[in-house]
Amino acid sequence: MIRTFPSGVESFLLDVGACFSSKGWLLPSRQLLRQLGEIKPDAVYTDYPHYPVWYAKIHKVLSRKNVPVVAHLRGDWWSEYDGWIATATNLDRVFALHRYYFTYMALALAEVVTPICRALNDIVLEHFPSKRTIVIPQGVDPDTFYEEPGVELKHPNVCIIQNHTILPKVRGLLGFVRVVKEMPEVNFYISGGQPISQTYESLVRETFANLPNVHMLGQVDYPSGLRRLLSEADVYVLASGLDMCPTTVLEAALMERPVVASRVGGVPEIILEGKTGYTVPNGDVHKWVSILRTILSDRKLAKQLGKNGRRWVAKNFNWNRIGMLTLESIRSACNG
Repeated sequence: MIRTFPSGVESFLLDVGACFSSKGWLLPSRQLLRQLGEIKPDAVYTDYPHYPVWYAKIHKVLSRKNVPVVAHLRGDWWSEYDGWIATATNLDRVFALHRYYFTYMALALAEVVTPICRALNDIVLEHFPSKRTIVIPQGVDPDTFYEEPGVELKHPNVCIIQNHTILPKVRGLLGFVRVVKEMPEVNFYISGGQPISQTYESLVRETFANLPNVHMLGQVDYPSGLRRLLSEADVYVLASGLDMCPTTVLEAALMERPVVASRVGGVPEIILEGKTGYTVPNGDVHKWVSILRTILSDRKLAKQLGKNGRRWVAKNFNWNRIGMLTLESIRSACNG
């Protein structure tokens, strides 16, 4: 996917994330290699800091031209890797060091890294103290999120929509079972989110099995299924052990739903405490229960939190703003 900069900027951008091979992480696609050679970009931007960075550097040497790379980092890759290796097969572990090395060095080679939140920015600087960084949050389109009927849920209810793919994240949801047990009068609807491989779905189902107030929904279509589900939600909960700028928190806010989320990573950066929702330490069961019951029993408060949330997210996380921040990061890389 090739984009030109806005007027007044002459460089070109190659978005290599869209060119990466669907065959896995072992080999880059021919499309990527061809575009690097044919387009001869002045800068490279990627949201997959792995082989694309290496090939951009090879292109720089072959073309004898300075081609800076901006690597967008969406999550705490180091913690996610640790979680993955803990449950990996012996065969996967054979390739683990290779995978770690190429990803780590790709970030080291990039001229600019754009973490998705300030918390992740701090983690990047722990590994690369002299690295140029610019925080660029997740973007969302406010016009995509509006009330859509089609789902009937029991009230009062709490909706949880999150992928079961990364173990450190899933651990937060597994611990949330203690909150659910303290609130038998509330219906909890748990969805696996996107239609992708949900590695730890069976573990989630096992943890919440035999709880009559828990309803497992499986995956939902995006965005219509997400809109229909959130349209009937009383509260949206993110119970996670690891998150930086979770999209579902932004989407729930755009649906004008109050949000209560785990106080981890960059989550407190996207919730205005007490104004658009609340963040809670994962182990504080009493506080989780207290806040959820307060919101569920006070419709005026819930409505105000939802309205505040939509205004906050629409203003600060819209794609126009995120696009300008991305452009700033590329200019920074080009200016050295």
